[in-house]
Amino acid sequence: MGIMQLKGKNVTKILLFCLLVFFYSNNCFAQKKIEGSFILDYSLKDFSTNLVFYPNGIFEYNHSGDLGLLEFGKGEYFIRKDSLMLKYNLTKLRENSYFKTKTYFNNKDSISVKFNIYDFSKQSLNRIQIWSFPNYKDTETNKEGEAFLNFKKKSFKEVAQIHIDQVGFDKLIVYINLDRNYEIDVFLNKTETYEYHPKALKNQVEKFKILEITDKNINLKKQDKIIRLMKINNKP
Repeated sequence: MGIMQLKGKNVTKILLFCLLVFFYSNNCFAQKKIEGSFILDYSLKDFSTNLVFYPNGIFEYNHSGDLGLLEFGKGEYFIRKDSLMLKYNLTKLRENSYFKTKTYFNNKDSISVKFNIYDFSKQSLNRIQIWSFPNYKDTETNKEGEAFLNFKKKSFKEVAQIHIDQVGFDKLIVYINLDRNYEIDVFLNKTETYEYHPKALKNQVEKFKILEITDKNINLKKQDKIIRLMKINNKP
């Protein structure tokens, strides 16, 4: 009788232990939403990484450096069991600088390339830097937004890169064939970085293992890397 009672107690303990493990594993990260602004804790102080979580399940990501915003994204986040998933499906893309070309031919031994450079409001841009590679030449636009380059005429297989850049505008590279003349209308979009739009993240999913969520920190793991997010504001 005593042996049977001991066995019964052991079975009861085992059942209670299993129930506790099950309860813990399913409720350890039972919260489905995160709210607040977080900054990535790491030693390279020249860079800053921010994640903002909203109570409606939306997040925003920004990675900045000395020259301004370098990378950004927006989307939905999910907490499933012990994992945090970031789905970059709401990132708003920025329009790149672009150009339109017209070409013509003649019997001269050189080619002429004329540029008309505007912003996205179609206002002429003055003193925009223009240079070529590999046969280096450089110029800049005048008050009317015009600039000119001349090259020795070559075979249609010969190509030159034309770099159009200015601080505060999205940089543009135009490729031209050296057997013809060009008239190029260029439209430059403003950017908050040095010369390119920041890198936009879209249509990707990142998955992290949740190690701990507290009132002040979120500790995550991705592969062998530990990621510590420090809360800087309770509200987004």
